[in-house]
Amino acid sequence: MTTWYDDGEKFISGKDYQDADTVKAVFQSEKCITLDELPADLYKNGGTDIVEPKTDDDKDILWGDADCDGFVKMNDAVLVMQSISNGDRFGEEGTDKNRITAKGKRNANVYENATSSITPQDALKIQEFLLQKVATLDPNA
Repeated sequence: MTTWYDDGEKFISGKDYQDADTVKAVFQSEKCITLDELPADLYKNGGTDIVEPKTDDDKDILWGDADCDGFVKMNDAVLVMQSISNGDRFGEEGTDKNRITAKGKRNANVYENATSSITPQDALKIQEFLLQKVATLDPNA
């Protein structure tokens, strides 16, 4: 969840949407990742190794790589959330040049891979991987 991503008048900071107690509860939630929980090398690919896929069908998949740039980074989790919440712009058929692709959706489908399309849980699992809370994003592992 990127609670800071608004224009200052909506969602977390808008007086019509949240009160101080709600904001406090959001930031104290176990699902909220704070700056001190991020790895120091987050923007240097998090020090994570790229894992080779296990099957021939999956050989071109880099699990978690939603933007298909060859790395798993925080922007992959953001793209998953953008494609879900702002599909007309960042969805597969969206207008933005950085929209998610079919391959990106396949790469990002790391949570309940066999039973769902991409969901916010996929974005969360990518973040947990970057924080080294889970060892792999491979749903077949």
